[in-house]
Amino acid sequence: MIHISSNSNRADIIAAYARALITIVLGLILSACESTPRDGQSTHPEITVVKAPEQQILESSEQGAPPETQDDPTILAQNKINEARYMSGGRKAKTQLEAAGLLMYSGKTLTASNVLSEISQASLQFSDRQTYRILLATARYRNADYTAAWRYVQQITLQNIEQRDELQKYWRLRGFLEYRLGRIADALNSLVNHERYLNNTLARSQNQQQIRLIIDSLDFAQIADIRANSVSPEVLNRLTESYAAINVSPYATTYMSGTSYKMLQTPSWGPNAPRNIALLLPMSSRFSSSALAVEEGFRDAQRNDPSPRKPNVRLIDTGADTSLAGRYYENAALSGIDFIVGPLGRDAARYVSDIATGSTPTLMLGTPDNPGYRPNSNLTHFDFSPENEANTVAQKMFQEGHRTIATLRPNQNWSVRYFESFRAHWLSLGGKISRDQIYFEGAVDFSREIRSLLGVDVSERRKSSLQSALGLNISFQPRRDRSLDAILLLARPDAGRLIRPQLSFYQGHDLDVYASSHIYSASVDAANNRDLDDTVFPIITSALQPTPNTPLHALGADAYFLVSALSQNTLNSISFAGGSGLVTLNKNGSITRSPSWARFEQGELHAVIESEQTSLKPLPPAPVENDDFNRTISAPSN
Repeated sequence: MIHISSNSNRADIIAAYARALITIVLGLILSACESTPRDGQSTHPEITVVKAPEQQILESSEQGAPPETQDDPTILAQNKINEARYMSGGRKAKTQLEAAGLLMYSGKTLTASNVLSEISQASLQFSDRQTYRILLATARYRNADYTAAWRYVQQITLQNIEQRDELQKYWRLRGFLEYRLGRIADALNSLVNHERYLNNTLARSQNQQQIRLIIDSLDFAQIADIRANSVSPEVLNRLTESYAAINVSPYATTYMSGTSYKMLQTPSWGPNAPRNIALLLPMSSRFSSSALAVEEGFRDAQRNDPSPRKPNVRLIDTGADTSLAGRYYENAALSGIDFIVGPLGRDAARYVSDIATGSTPTLMLGTPDNPGYRPNSNLTHFDFSPENEANTVAQKMFQEGHRTIATLRPNQNWSVRYFESFRAHWLSLGGKISRDQIYFEGAVDFSREIRSLLGVDVSERRKSSLQSALGLNISFQPRRDRSLDAILLLARPDAGRLIRPQLSFYQGHDLDVYASSHIYSASVDAANNRDLDDTVFPIITSALQPTPNTPLHALGADAYFLVSALSQNTLNSISFAGGSGLVTLNKNGSITRSPSWARFEQGELHAVIESEQTSLKPLPPAPVENDDFNRTISAPSN
């Protein structure tokens, strides 16, 4: 009996060890799901590669969830790499090149470079060789090796580039590279050429804004030096936007080559332009300070208008009761006013849109909450609503190559409006939102919310389950969700300064963080703003000028310019560089705004002029060999 009992105990022990072994194996499989790179490389999950001296990106992402769409560029690239293994000659080289392009423009610079190194250039056709060199130059540019990037650009034969998309990539890369080398005149020429190959209105607006930011960073001596070189007429027209000293008609309107819109340099008042404008603002309400800022912006723009035909402005106080906005509007329309600007705010605009017939051209300073409202040339609106900004931020993040993101926002009404608009536009572009985390404004500890946002809590629960199953204490380092490549942060400055360091603490230091414009308070507080370093956000252009203005002042000034645009009889869209950004009056009567972009560096505000988030201030020029422009451009003084 004793012998039998011994065998039974031994069997129980063996069974227990077998269960433990199975549990360990399952745990290792689960752990592998966190660390297996999506592109199949044997990359350690904790290793990052440097994209630029000040920025890091992860070249691998978590494979814990299967791809939800076949349009994921990383998955498509991996499929092409696998296909190329069974090919040879030109087909193999072409397929590898397509994979490298998908990887490069989705932010996988190192992996793309590795694929490029395996391509036999001799097997590529002439047009594909140009794409190959563009990708090589892009990789060197992103690693701040501008001299090597320039050598690759010089090897590109422009006549052999057949695809329009490749041409816009070439001119964009060349423009940014020439700017980094101090070749400002050449950079402006290249960015104007880049614009000719852009079909998207927002992309054109952003390119125009980049050109304007470069011009605004120059002094008069540098402007004179650029004018002395062979710059295109379009560049000279862009210069007139900021410098009246250039001998061009102050009423010039420029039609851009290959486009169906025109750039308005200054307000232009033709024979049919309005002579008397009514400005409807709630001066005697709790929004009086906002109304005053809008009025000052509008009147400043009128005072600075050199035209002898500029209109007269009459201020009408709409009071504190927004339901009376429609009555004030009717009185103004019946008093012989030619054009009405206002009222201010969403609610007041709704009352006006309900009764406006279009007999008096009107520019409302608010988005009407009216399902039947449709903007047209006689009744349209202009404002800085959260919805409009959210769409712009979504477009920006997608163009930067981000696809899977997480959002962190407060329990506030404005953030709900912002997020809903952002989510709809982001998903329509093809992006994914892995997590949406809400926090309570006024808190000081956001660790629970951030751990959930980054998926660290999931990793910790996996550890607890494994530890409980084994009955042992195990060494374990929680890891965040590696599928994330960016964060959208909606926060006021005080909350943002607390959240940003905690994001870095919980392994979010390598994620690009984008914020809404609420993150910037317009106060010079470099000591506290250091906690917001590397956060990218939209901003009005005038905030980046030596004498910045408030957003509402810019709203008023741009509204004055828009009245001029709306009074012109044209079938084209009209754009102008305003204080709030690049503003476009579309042919259907709607108005879009492309803001400037900024980031904090050492707590100080810096303009962002390109998708790689390069600082506005150019680097000293590097030696350039085989200058195919056959001229020397002196670098701007710092």
